[in-house]
Amino acid sequence: MTKQKALSDRPIQPAVNDYSDFLAELNLISIRLGSASIRFLPELYAAKSLPPVSYSLTAELGEVSAKGFEAIQDFAIKGRETTRSPILMSIKCRFVARYETQMQITPEFFAVFKETTLVLNVWPYIREFVQSCVVRAGLPPLTLPSQIFLPKSKS
Repeated sequence: MTKQKALSDRPIQPAVNDYSDFLAELNLISIRLGSASIRFLPELYAAKSLPPVSYSLTAELGEVSAKGFEAIQDFAIKGRETTRSPILMSIKCRFVARYETQMQITPEFFAVFKETTLVLNVWPYIREFVQSCVVRAGLPPLTLPSQIFLPKSKS
């Protein structure tokens, strides 16, 4: 395990071997839906197709214990015709992933973890949730990509 270092304005990246050791000892215990909100405006039902969508992902470290930790992944998707038109559809959801580990998760490890392992673990649940909400609302299917491509962090 690495020694915890003071954080500066620029995140410290853990050593590759240390992070690999952390992942090798990590066990995913569960993923659950923590909360959700869904909104479809009536105008959406008159359209023949769904509007263009944009989405965002954010993550935070939840409860930490001697046996592991929770990681929280928030997702929001909005659909509208143009950036100036009203939002016709909005889906927000929060998934909570519980991990078991004997190693301490440091801020440096979590900074890497939330951009890689967490999103890879939770993304299939987000895809299914969004697709299910849209179809159950009687709208044309909306299938998110099978792989998530995140913008690179600015250094």
